[in-house]
Amino acid sequence: MRATPRLVKALLQGGVLSSLLYVTADLVVSSAYEGYSYADQTISELSAIGAPTRPSWIALSVLLATLSAAFAWGVWLVSTPTRG
Repeated sequence: MRATPRLVKALLQGGVLSSLLYVTADLVVSSAYEGYSYADQTISELSAIGAPTRPSWIALSVLLATLSAAFAWGVWLVSTPTRG
């Protein structure tokens, strides 16, 4: 399958979106965790078993992983030499 420039551009934009979503998710989810402190706790505590923010963090992580995979595919398509 030959990727169109439009598809490649969309896939590469997934990298930008994943970075923006990660920062946004961190800020939004941590604000929902009463008593959470950036200075005293690690970000992994937002997804810890029993944490009140675990369901939302996991849901956003699935989207983050999907966008990151799209970006990786876009990079692979750009870096693969075409034969023709």
